[in-house]
Amino acid sequence: MSSTAPEPKGLLGLDVEFEPPEEDLVKQAGLRSPAELLSVMTNFPSLATAGIDFPKLSNAAVQTESFASFSAKSQDMGVSEADRPRFGFGAAYPVGAPGQLGQSVPFAGSGTGAMPSAGGGSTGGGGGGGSSANLSGNPPLDFRLPNWPVRDQGDRGTCVAFATTACYEQFLGNAQLDLSEQFLYWAIKVPVGDGRPGQDGTWFDFARQALTSEGICAETLWPYSGVALPTNISRADANNPSQAAITDAATRLYGAALCQSNGNAATLYSTMQSRNRPVGISVPVFADPANQSNDNWNTTMGQVYGRIFDPPPTSVVVGGHAVCITGFEPDPLEQTGGWFIVRNSWGDQNWGASLPDPAHFGPEPGYGQISATYVDSFLWELFAM
Repeated sequence: MSSTAPEPKGLLGLDVEFEPPEEDLVKQAGLRSPAELLSVMTNFPSLATAGIDFPKLSNAAVQTESFASFSAKSQDMGVSEADRPRFGFGAAYPVGAPGQLGQSVPFAGSGTGAMPSAGGGSTGGGGGGGSSANLSGNPPLDFRLPNWPVRDQGDRGTCVAFATTACYEQFLGNAQLDLSEQFLYWAIKVPVGDGRPGQDGTWFDFARQALTSEGICAETLWPYSGVALPTNISRADANNPSQAAITDAATRLYGAALCQSNGNAATLYSTMQSRNRPVGISVPVFADPANQSNDNWNTTMGQVYGRIFDPPPTSVVVGGHAVCITGFEPDPLEQTGGWFIVRNSWGDQNWGASLPDPAHFGPEPGYGQISATYVDSFLWELFAM
């Protein structure tokens, strides 16, 4: 257990005795409030078969003031576990990365406080990058542009294109410059060719290649649609991309981007700090083994506060998601020392919609926070301009 990690009872303010598996759940998922506990238990019902006493914890949690406050907030938004929207992912697994598809998260063992690797056992780092030192002494970072609208990928697996485009928009320093994620995604799938033209999702390395050879055009020259077309992943047709789009994209070629498939939280922080700009990352998504539509990103806490849970025990890797990391907030109570600020691609009405909030680090609607421990253990790819 980390020396700064709070004990479950004090952390949650619940007048219950936590059994060892319940302590593991709290520590491994990084839970900090009764509302977070209930959100994870609702999304991961298989925990009930693994030593988690749902009635005991639920009955205690719903009686707390903090849960009442969250419940009122979510009701005001019209958010519930039963009818929340499901958002697209789309990051592909790099061979040899931590968190291989289908692998499950074990219980770490009560009192360890360690983040489990998706392959079994406990780890403080992943993917050959080694474990980070604690980042709580590092200064905060914030590379957002002012008045920079958060985009929405809809139900398509285009998150890599969105994260890459966000990095490029900030690199150019113009929040009003709306670049075409659709053009970049087509470039990845067709002229560059990522090897899966009929399958959604891709890798940052192909986005890097696409920017080098094809560039990216303005959104007005090939507007994005969030509705999936399984029979035409790239959306190319007789009119798209137009010659105007291709010509405009060629004015924004960029061949100096960094892309690497190993690293940890310290790597991410140092890359942001040294380059003085956001960094795109991809990480695995974890779901309930009995219902893979329930995952650790699509939760009521995510919709309201942009809260991304560390993978709870029993969860399995079902895919990956890419986001643009725009900043960092140190936190000595987080196992690895802080939170990376996520600029997601799910719009600002449906995710992180109640930010800012004093109990969370997400700075505005459409943003959120992912723990340094999550990144340290499960970083797939890192992309930087």
